[in-house]
Amino acid sequence: MYCKAVTTKMSSHQQQQQRRRHRTPVYCDQLASWLLLAVFAVSTVLLCCCVTSAQAQPQTPPTKSQVSDEALDKALSDKRYLMRQLKCALGEVPCDPVGKRLKSLAPFVLRGACPQCTATEMNQIKKTLAHLQRNFPQEWNKLVQTYAG
Repeated sequence: MYCKAVTTKMSSHQQQQQRRRHRTPVYCDQLASWLLLAVFAVSTVLLCCCVTSAQAQPQTPPTKSQVSDEALDKALSDKRYLMRQLKCALGEVPCDPVGKRLKSLAPFVLRGACPQCTATEMNQIKKTLAHLQRNFPQEWNKLVQTYAG
């Protein structure tokens, strides 16, 4: 079924004869509108299916990434990295994702309670706090004044 552009004006009788000859059941503009309607209908159905399937999937809570002891030791040995995280916690510089998490946990940790922390995380926190007290006493005092005071 092809639509051909008509270059000459024809009477309705001539148009009917031409359609019969070419066996074109609809005009080109009607064909285009039907195609547009079909595309719209199919895309609407697909969109509804996608939304429904997305809502039907069970929501799993995000899991916290575990930090290995080796990674913690490496971070504690990097003085520049530690200073960046300390300054983030004190509000002196913008925070990266790690700093944001540390900053959100700081009030709980410095008060000695972290309800959402696992036993492994608590051991790592104790190790980190001891390291900060020994190697960064001025920053440690600022942290205590800011969060525990």
